[in-house]
Formats: sequence, C-alpha cells, structure tokens
Amino acid sequence: MADVVVVDRPWQVPYIAERVDHDTPLVYSSHNVESELYSHLDSSYLTKGLLTTVRDLEQNAIETADLTITISSRDKNIYQNKFDKCGEIHVAPAAGYKNTIEDQQSASPALPFNKDSSDFIACFVGNDHYPNIEAVNEIASMARRTTDDGVQYLIIGNVCDQFSEDSVPPNMHLLGFVDSIEPYYSLSDIALNPICSGSGVNIKMLEYFQQGVTTLSTPFGARGVEAEPGVHYAQSDISNFPEKIVHLKNNPSEREDMSSNAKLLIQEKLNWETVSKNLFSKLREL
Repeated sequence: MADVVVVDRPWQVPYIAERVDHDTPLVYSSHNVESELYSHLDSSYLTKGLLTTVRDLEQNAIETADLTITISSRDKNIYQNKFDKCGEIHVAPAAGYKNTIEDQQSASPALPFNKDSSDFIACFVGNDHYPNIEAVNEIASMARRTTDDGVQYLIIGNVCDQFSEDSVPPNMHLLGFVDSIEPYYSLSDIALNPICSGSGVNIKMLEYFQQGVTTLSTPFGARGVEAEPGVHYAQSDISNFPEKIVHLKNNPSEREDMSSNAKLLIQEKLNWETVSKNLFSKLREL
C-alpha cells in the first residue's frame, strides 16, 4: 500500500480519489493554473462549456487533495483567491542545477562573425515551440533597432530551423543546434527571454541564472519564477527591449550585480536538491 498518492494534473483526481483508501493522503501536483491557461479560448458556446469543465475539475482537485503542490507563489495566491475551500498548498518552485559555467572547461566557440572587443553579445536559446518562434521574430525587430549600438544577437537551438539567414538582420546570427551550450553562455553579456505567450515556467530563465548570464525578460516570460526583477534579472515590456539592452550594455556593474544575485539564488534556494528536500519533508508530514 502506498504511503501517499500524488496525482499529476486535475483531470485524474476524481478517478483516483474514488480508489484511494481514506487513510492515504492524496496530493494534487499542479503545473499550471489550468483555468487561466485555457482562458485564452474564444467565447463560443462550446469553449465556454470547456472552460467551465476545466475550472470545476481544478476546483475539485484543490478541495479534494490533502495537499496541493504549485510551482510558484503566484499560482498559490491565485488558488487561494479563486477557491474558497483551499487546503494546504506547498510551493515547490521550478529550479535549476547548482553547477555553473565556472565548473566546466569550455573552449571559445566559433562565431559566424568577427567579434570586435566592443561587441555586446545577447543570446537566446529555444526549440521550435511557437512562443520561441514568436520571440525570435521580436529579437529580429530589436536587432534592426540596435544595428548602430554594437549589439550582436546569437540565436541557439532548433528554433533557428524556422528562419533563414537572409530573413534576419546582419547583427543576428542563427547558430542552430550546438553540441555544447556553455561556451556561448560564457561569451554572452546578456541572455534574452522575450517570451509573450505560452504556459508554465520558462526553464531557460533558470538556466540563464545558473550559468551566470545577466537575464533580460518580459514580465510574462518571468511569470512563476521565484526571483525579483531589478535584483536577480532585468525586466522590460517587449516594446522597450532595445532601449533596455543598450542600457545594460552601458552599465556593466548593474549586470554584474544581477548575475551574481541570480547565481546565488540558484545556489541557495532555486536548485533541485533544495526544492526536492523541502518537498519530501512536506510529504513525510502527511
């Protein structure tokens, strides 16, 4: 017999709850506020019914479970404000790994341009998921607005497959899939997270943190990340990214402070070792 049953997503909670012994704690593991995730659907009769079903299932999961696990304080607050009968909620935040770029021996990577000592390198990493494609289109616009500011943009990952070299400005470089990402983080002055759509937490932001690269994110891109803008990362609306990039270029001490704070956050709090330890402690209490 299980000591505790953890159910992933709200859809299975009613089925599992009927089959679990009443003395066995039932835990609902929430990866998103599902009713919020589905709220973008249009207002047709069919989708209204779907949204009602999603909300009812989510509320049932919250009220049935002996413990709910969320990935952020933001999600916890939404549940507590939305549902009257919230039980105990434990935040197990999305996290990174303690190893940093200093822990690895990395050769300088080959670049598709002759890097000048005055060049300022901004990188973006992503697969070909639509929000990343959308982000690269935004970066292309930024690159065109900063061609005279010495900013070079590196786009890394399979998202590059959706673009061609002749479709992007000359200071934007499509590197595609690379065998080792660390050398490019080491080379970069900032990492970009210009995400404006999608769901869940942008894990790439935590990877930027752990590798010690100053991060610039939209508010949406930073949702669910247990970090403070202006302390652990820079934040800006997407329309002001070019100006913010130039500001960061001209303020190296500000970049250094944020990257140091972000690395320390990963080392002390937002690492899987610490998050897992705290979660297992909470499960044992049940």
